[in-house]
Amino acid sequence: MNDKIFISYRREDSSWSTGRIYDRLVKHFPENQIFIDIDSIGLGEDFVISIENSVNSCDVLLAVIGPTWHASISQKSEEIDFVRIEIEAAIKNNIRVIPILLENTKMPNPKDLPEGIRAITRRNAFLLNPISFNSEIEKLIASIKKYFSETATERQHLINERFQQKEIEEQKQRLFDKQQQLEKEKQVLLDEQVKQEQSEKEKQRLLDELLEQNQIEGERLRLLNEQTRQKELEEEKQRLFDEHVKKKQHEEENQSSMAEQLSQKENEKEGQQHFGEKSTQNNDSSNTEIAGKYRYRSTPSRLR
Repeated sequence: MNDKIFISYRREDSSWSTGRIYDRLVKHFPENQIFIDIDSIGLGEDFVISIENSVNSCDVLLAVIGPTWHASISQKSEEIDFVRIEIEAAIKNNIRVIPILLENTKMPNPKDLPEGIRAITRRNAFLLNPISFNSEIEKLIASIKKYFSETATERQHLINERFQQKEIEEQKQRLFDKQQQLEKEKQVLLDEQVKQEQSEKEKQRLLDELLEQNQIEGERLRLLNEQTRQKELEEEKQRLFDEHVKKKQHEEENQSSMAEQLSQKENEKEGQQHFGEKSTQNNDSSNTEIAGKYRYRSTPSRLR
């Protein structure tokens, strides 16, 4: 807000006095900071929201209360009362409300006012008499300036606090963002570590599988070698057996041959013996004949 003033009044109650107040205010405050009439509400616009927005943009609301102000509220109880909406918006948003009582007008009884604006009766009012208007309006302007000065310092303090608070919040946000970033980086590193561990586990698993496969291949090779050796042993046994069989057959053949030879020799021997016997017999016969011959021949010799 920039030291803006909103003048709330009823035209049928205090139009002339309000005009004088406005003329004096514009001599001390920029004209664009003083709102006196809501004439800029567009067609189809919600006038309640428009009025509330206009009031909320101000720092001070001057509620000009004349002799018929209260009666007008009663008359407008069933109608839309712009003054009531303006004051309710100011009170609701804790905007400084200064009641200006014209021509010895008294503050209405709270019981006679709608609940939304009863708080105006607790605000310190400013009495403005047409006879002493010039001096009293200057007091009002001085009071408003003082309030603006105080509120300016307070606003500056609030601005500084808000700025510091904003810096703190921004710093907190930066720290939070940094923490979030660190958490993300930490999570990324953790994920990478997990992936690396998984990779190491996978490598170890593959290595174990390779070792197991090598062991299986070694076992298969051992079994194959054993089978080969067993086969070789079987073949060697078969070869030895075959040799033994052949040797036995050979021995049997030799024995059979020897038996045949022996049989043949025996047969030959028997034949020779038989032949010898015949020869002996023949020899004996020959010898006998020869002896006879010799005896025959020797006999005459002896005789001679």
